Amino acid sequence: MLVWITTENASAARSGINLIYPDWSYMFIKYYAPPVSSDYAIVSAGKRGKGTDFYLDLINDMVNTYETGDECTCINAETVNIGYGLINTSGRHWSTICDTSGVTTAIVLGVDGLWAGIRPRKCTYTFYVSQ
Repeated sequence: MLVWITTENASAARSGINLIYPDWSYMFIKYYAPPVSSDYAIVSAGKRGKGTDFYLDLINDMVNTYETGDECTCINAETVNIGYGLINTSGRHWSTICDTSGVTTAIVLGVDGLWAGIRPRKCTYTFYVSQ
């Protein structure tokens, strides 16, 4: 189990808890979001929000800059560098989740339609702006 707590949110990841699909893992992120909003989206591979067009080139640039290797390994440092690259270049608060198998599904608060489940290179990512 992985738990990450800051002054603004709490995150936890857990694997081996699904008895039917034991290789599935789960991530939960708690942050202060409105209880009702039209910005909530279900993000899965191949889906993207209406506001992502302008940012697709930026996402591709960051992934091509920081993702290394001939196969997807979701190295933490690479994922963090991609995320900070997006934040620093766009001035928006992007969350970046890497997925080696391409099966991640997330319910997110994707402000301004800024969310995507895409595979720019070897890995599949969930990207979203929540504030």
